[in-house]
Amino acid sequence: MKIFLMISLLMASLVQAAIVKSLKFDGLVHLSEEVASEMIGIKSGDSVDIEIIDKAIKTLYKQGYFKDVWVEEVSDGNIVFYFKEKPTVANIELDGISENDKEKVLGFLGMRKGEVYDIKKAALSELRIIKFYEAQGYFDTVVEHKTESLTESSVKLSFLVNRGEEVFIKSVKMCGANALEYSDIEPKIANKEAEFLPWMWGFNDGKLRLSDLPNDSARIKNVYMEYGYLDAKVSAPFLKAY
Repeated sequence: MKIFLMISLLMASLVQAAIVKSLKFDGLVHLSEEVASEMIGIKSGDSVDIEIIDKAIKTLYKQGYFKDVWVEEVSDGNIVFYFKEKPTVANIELDGISENDKEKVLGFLGMRKGEVYDIKKAALSELRIIKFYEAQGYFDTVVEHKTESLTESSVKLSFLVNRGEEVFIKSVKMCGANALEYSDIEPKIANKEAEFLPWMWGFNDGKLRLSDLPNDSARIKNVYMEYGYLDAKVSAPFLKAY
């Protein structure tokens, strides 16, 4: 990393503090020089040493716009911060998603054209797509992303989606339940057994609603309370798919 190289190069030149004669920024695109200067708090006439320069580099790097930030020489007081910026996202593609879902996914994806590509943000977008399909009853959806360089400063970002299979509930077991039966809790829970003719309106389709599954325990406990069982304990659900 140039950050570590920068530190080794500056050790000899900044054993003693240097007075800043000029301050320049080379390679900035997303930040103005005025903003960068304000952020690091260095101006002409200031006295700087290795710790001040190191702190300034880390402050600029944390903004998330840059692959690298470094300073090569400061002993003469003419300080130049060099930047290598991350590429911007010129285009976003969604592969493996139906046309009906694409607009919805782009709405919550969290990444837009024109913004700086960030691998952590892209990974979060992958998770959002997975949660979107889980909420619709699709289990084991796999999402990954890749980038393709279009120019030196721009990339195409593609999300590759392998939508999982829909899971349907054949049976709901209430282990340890003696006072109440499935028919007592069925109206209150989100995950229900599939009924006869599940595709028809008015019948339970039995589709697994994974995002709602943790809440069903609390719903069952509330049913017990309605029947006067104030000390009832309901465990987290156990799902067995086959």
